[in-house]
Order: sequence, then C-alpha cells, then structure tokens
Amino acid sequence: MNKKNAGAEIPVELQDFSDDINRLAHDTQNGYSFAKVSFIYQRLRELGPFDPETISMDAIFALDMMQSAFVVEYARIFVGGTRKVSKSKVPAHLQKIHETIMDLRNKRYAHEDGHESVENFLELQILDDQIVVDTKANIGIALGAPPEWDALITWLGEYLFEQRKKQLQRLADVTGYKWNSRSEENSS
Repeated sequence: MNKKNAGAEIPVELQDFSDDINRLAHDTQNGYSFAKVSFIYQRLRELGPFDPETISMDAIFALDMMQSAFVVEYARIFVGGTRKVSKSKVPAHLQKIHETIMDLRNKRYAHEDGHESVENFLELQILDDQIVVDTKANIGIALGAPPEWDALITWLGEYLFEQRKKQLQRLADVTGYKWNSRSEENSS
C-alpha cells in the first residue's frame, strides 16, 4: 500500500526514505511559490512608466495588489512549516532587501502593524450640531518592481534549484536508484 505525506505518494518499497521524499515534496512546493514570485515580479517590472502626479487609483490598486501577492508568496518560502528556507541562507549583501520584503509582508500586507509606507488618519470638523469625518491616507508604493530586488530574486531561484538537485542526489545515494525530475528533463 502506498503512503501519502507532504504531497508525495510514497510506494511501499520507498517508505523507509519518506523523510527525504517529503523534503523533496517541500522543495517542490517552494519551487511553485518561487515560480509565482518570479511571474509577479516580471509583471511588476513591465508596468509603467508612471508619472506619480497623474497615476490613477486603478493603477495604484493594481500595483498594491501585485506587490501584496508578491511579498506574501515570497514570505511563504521563508516563514513557518517544514518547507521554509532559513533567512540565514540569504547572502549577507542581500539581507537588507530580504528584510525589506519581509517587513512589507509582516507590517503592511499580512498584518496591520503600522508599516511606514501607510498612514491612515481622520480629520474631524465640527459644523454646528454635527461632526464631519474625513478619512485620509498617505500610501507609499513602489511604482513597479524595485530594481534592487533583482539580485535577491535571481539568488533565490538559483538557491532553490540547487537545493532540489542536492535532494535528488541524496535520494539517489540513500536508495540506490537514479532520481530524475521530469520538469528538468523537459526543460533541457
């Protein structure tokens, strides 16, 4: 009987290697998240150019929506669960950019912890026997994809690819079988 764990259906004869196979399944999930990150980032790069003085609210909402999807999907690779990549793996020269993206996720998009790029406030005006409430917001947003993120996105794709190759090799070493990925065979 086959056993299913972490998205991997494991044949009986390979169940002794289920931890390694599950790690490969987690690597696959991270690869899918990265594919979405890469796709969104490319779309953000293609937007614009924008004139900050005349940009429409539709364009601002579209940018904000894509940036939200980007940072949440990016963070999914690093936050929680057994499939996460440790932030210590991010090269020192890219750590600040990584933290910028994680702060956007943690303080602006996933939680309301008062990210510096968003300020909401009320103006109250007393007019005779009524109070008029005027809501206002100052929102800072990158108009497209910040070019300084390029190096981090490139590094992450290469890192995840190398991790997958290492996991396939580890499985080959411990099982005695040659392990190949159809997606890598099809891309060659």
